[in-house]
Amino acid sequence: MTKFVTHAEAWWRSPTRRHHRELVFVPGAGAIDDDCINLWRGWSVTAKAGDVSPWTALLDHLFSGNQASRKWFEQWLAYPIQHPGTKLNTAAVLWSARQGVGKSMVGETVGRLYGSHFRTLSAVDLHGSFNSWVKACQFVLGEENASSNQRADSDKLKHLITGSAIVVNEKQKPSFELKNVMNFLFTSNHPDAFHLEEHDRRFFVWEIRAARLPDGFYSRFVDWRDSQGGLAALMAHFAGMDLTSFNPTANAPMTEAKIDMIAQGHTDVEIWLKENMEEASIMSKFGKEIVTLDDVVAAYQREGHGRTNSVLIAKAFRQVDRPVQRRISTKGGRRNLISLVNHDRWGAAENDEWAGGVRQAHAGRDQSLMAATDAWQGGRVAG
Repeated sequence: MTKFVTHAEAWWRSPTRRHHRELVFVPGAGAIDDDCINLWRGWSVTAKAGDVSPWTALLDHLFSGNQASRKWFEQWLAYPIQHPGTKLNTAAVLWSARQGVGKSMVGETVGRLYGSHFRTLSAVDLHGSFNSWVKACQFVLGEENASSNQRADSDKLKHLITGSAIVVNEKQKPSFELKNVMNFLFTSNHPDAFHLEEHDRRFFVWEIRAARLPDGFYSRFVDWRDSQGGLAALMAHFAGMDLTSFNPTANAPMTEAKIDMIAQGHTDVEIWLKENMEEASIMSKFGKEIVTLDDVVAAYQREGHGRTNSVLIAKAFRQVDRPVQRRISTKGGRRNLISLVNHDRWGAAENDEWAGGVRQAHAGRDQSLMAATDAWQGGRVAG
């Protein structure tokens, strides 16, 4: 008599069954790693020396002779191939106002070396609630990145770019954690694709100013890549690249495009603060190193800028500097004070010193106002 059993029962009763502790993702390791099932399936191609002139020509064009930035970018691409599973903690951004210059072609070509461990994503995919795409992922091409809430999305990206672990959250499935070995290349047609903080260390940003090459170049590139062994040659090119000058733990280099992108992300209040954060400017406006937030609001509006408030001023300060805030009692009541310079000193100061500092600030401002009034009245009398 035939007896039917479930697959689970058959597996459990089998003396030859295999069981392992958990799923892991360890590029470069075997199918079983430390008694865990490794999701890594290897590279898509085997390295074989060959012609890489189409690749070289494309990068030469996109970087327009800037050898330092071109070298850093290509070494950034090569390092995780020579050292599988490396998390670089930096991301690269290629942006161009012109479409079709080849920025996505770079990412797609490198991505093909990773095979099933490559993902091409939109901004919606990156910032969605579910992230099944992170499972067994090494290299990500984020295309046409643009966001309606850049600051919030930028905060989410920080963990993806630098976090050591990632929680996989799939629909209707239990979540689980994997080692984060993803490296990100983003493309965009917008100069403000990301909100970057003043001292950002994660992003390398390159603006492609070159015009689109003739259509024939891109056709020949695709043919080289897909039909002439271009991927195997590129893998050999990356595998043999000299990386002694590349520091995988260093901050991303500063570029002119990155400086511009940082500026694009600032509000009018932040721009005004940046322009007035030199000590000489601060002393001429306020006469002291600490002031009330209302004093800053008044100074901003006195110069003909739009309306603002103390909450927005405090938020803007945090974006462009590292001030110390303190709420203390004075003769005029409770005041929200902020340091304009020498933040470490004021961070260690007692409340009494803060109160004394703000009294001196107001006294100095009142004396300056009286002097200006006297000069104006004297001019009227002399006239």
